[in-house]
Amino acid sequence: MTPAQRELLEAYDVAAIDRDEVVRRFGVDLVGAPGFVRAEVEAALASGDEDARDLAIELVFLSGGLERYVDLLGRLVVTPGHGQHQRCVRALQRLGDPRALPYLRQALAQGFGHLDYTCSETGVLAKWFSHALADIGGDEALALLRDYAASDDPEIAAEMRYRLAKIDGR
Repeated sequence: MTPAQRELLEAYDVAAIDRDEVVRRFGVDLVGAPGFVRAEVEAALASGDEDARDLAIELVFLSGGLERYVDLLGRLVVTPGHGQHQRCVRALQRLGDPRALPYLRQALAQGFGHLDYTCSETGVLAKWFSHALADIGGDEALALLRDYAASDDPEIAAEMRYRLAKIDGR
C-alpha cells in the first residue's frame, strides 16, 4: 500500500471522507482486485503493526463481496494484534457461510485472551459467537453451540444454552 493509499484509509477511518471517495481515489479497483486486498492484509498481518492491520482490514470491507473473503475474515477472528475482531465475527454472521465454522470453533477453543482489548465480559464475547453460529445454522453450527453449552466457563455455557433455547423457540 502506498503512503497516499494509507492516507486515504486514515481519512476514511476518521470519517473525513466517505467510501465512494476512497474507492474513487484509491488507484486500485478494490472490487475487482481481491488478490490485491488479500496481499495487503497478509502483508499487514506479517508486519506486526496494529494500525497497518486495521487499515488493511478496512480494504476487505471497502471492496464489497465479502463472500470472497470468508477464509480471511475467519483468520482475522483468531489472529491477535488488531481491533476489528467484532466486525469480522459480525461479517461472518451476516454471510451465514458454513466455511466460517472452523475459525469460529478455533476462536472458542483458544479462548478470548486476544480480545481483552475490548474490555468485554466473557459472556458478551460468547454472544458474538453464539449469534454467528445461530445465523450460520446447520448441523455443524448447532453441534458447536451444544458443545460450548457444556463449557467449563459458566458465562460461555449460559450464552450458548440461551441461544440454543432461542433456536428451539423457547
